Amino acid sequence: MKKRALLVGTSYSAEPLLAALHALDLRVEVCGAHPDDPCVALADACHAIDYADREALLRVVADGGFD
Repeated sequence: MKKRALLVGTSYSAEPLLAALHALDLRVEVCGAHPDDPCVALADACHAIDYADREALLRVVADGGFD
């Protein structure tokens, strides 16, 4: 089973980070509030939250089982 990482952000600026995490053979999940952002389509999973909402982000992290 692949290790899992959470990338906070889904915009064009996050694409190089997503590619680097995938190159490490990680399952990469992203979180962001814009479903049309490019990393949503490229990630293994997406958490549709506004990561400026501290409590929502902490729930994703706490419940996600990320490595």
